[in-house]
Amino acid sequence: MDPYLHYLLSSTIMENDVSLFASNLYGLPVFARVGSQDRTVSAYFMRRYSRLLSELGVDLTFDELSGKDHWWWDTSKANDGGVMFDPKVRSFFKTRLNKIPQAKEVYTITSYNPATFFGKAGVKITQLKIRFRKAEIRFTKNNKHWTLNTKNVARFQFYELPLNASVPLEVPSDGLTVDSTTFTSSDLRDIHSSDVNFVFQSNKWTIERDALSYQIQSRGPTNYGPARQVFSSPFIIVVPTSCGQEEKEFYLHLAVYISTSHYQSSSTYAPVIYDSDLSKEEAEKYNLILIGGPDVNLWSQQLTQLYNESVQLVLSDEKKKVTSIGVGPCMYTGNDIGLLFLFQSHKSQEKAARQHQHQKQEVRSALKYLDNQANLNMMITGTDKQAVADIVNFSFSSSPPLTRAAFTNMVPDYLVSGPEYRWKGYGGLLAAGHFDNNWKWSPSTSFSSC
Repeated sequence: MDPYLHYLLSSTIMENDVSLFASNLYGLPVFARVGSQDRTVSAYFMRRYSRLLSELGVDLTFDELSGKDHWWWDTSKANDGGVMFDPKVRSFFKTRLNKIPQAKEVYTITSYNPATFFGKAGVKITQLKIRFRKAEIRFTKNNKHWTLNTKNVARFQFYELPLNASVPLEVPSDGLTVDSTTFTSSDLRDIHSSDVNFVFQSNKWTIERDALSYQIQSRGPTNYGPARQVFSSPFIIVVPTSCGQEEKEFYLHLAVYISTSHYQSSSTYAPVIYDSDLSKEEAEKYNLILIGGPDVNLWSQQLTQLYNESVQLVLSDEKKKVTSIGVGPCMYTGNDIGLLFLFQSHKSQEKAARQHQHQKQEVRSALKYLDNQANLNMMITGTDKQAVADIVNFSFSSSPPLTRAAFTNMVPDYLVSGPEYRWKGYGGLLAAGHFDNNWKWSPSTSFSSC
């Protein structure tokens, strides 16, 4: 497999590596416990993470118990609370967690995905310059002036700290500086409002008010991806009917597989519906998983004008078959070419605008960020039905207990599979990657073989 393709697929699960986010624990009390004979997760990993936290100056209590395995009911005597609630753990809860941690003057805030990062020290990164790369803000805070030094950050906002939610974030009397841009205290009058974003554009930072609506056209926490974010809100699987009976049954089988995989892994209710039975009103309520392209699926046809301009589906003259698939600079033609990609639906954009106007009238915390601002949809298509099946089986494991819910593991914004996919696996992908913040193909976050 090409190393860059490996990176792009791995970037979708990067937030699972807790060591990358160790700086976000600074200023909080941490209790790290492990059994020295843990045969499920080696004690090495907790030791390594604890060393990293110690290097960062985190307030750490490390507790390794000799001879203990992954779990134990009794630490030193019967019914003493065991691994989760013995006297040592209870003491930590009582002495450390019943008081507000003392504020620090300097924080380092790290994020790889705004969709799964909810902020630190009153600062939330809401957009990255290069998606799924490390973004960082070094926040130096005192009573008179704040200084923020950023890396790979395109947008961020301040929010009220949960433990002091009734108290507005105090504005520094001497203003703040973001990289080389300085703002006065009068510029920051409504800094605690979730309508306010700091935005990097034209090589300088500006303040954008009425900022929640940017996600109607751009990427933010509610639509940032990767593919698994489609399943974080109610979704339905739409099966095509503009095809023969045999094909209808084939596509229905794939839809049932997707639905069952989500139910089995996480008890998720995933309805399956024929495209001809889905009303416009119902479609607005859900993220859509569209099985089949505009050649067979009525909803794929209806939403054609909303596809990302970086994705091209070339139909035969009779419009009965997808003959070529293009992503970015590459066009793939022939049999066994499969495609999965994300896009937003236009109607949900109108809905988001109405929702935004309504919520502007409410006083709310930035932690109650505008949910479901845009429906995030997924289409699965190909130059033949076997190619569609290849994409659907992307996350299938030869060991059933290890099979994840479909499209929730290592799937970015788009995938293109080729004729060799069935025997090469991930190495048989022709293209994969993340679209940029404006839903366009970007060479910095894409792999292509053409």
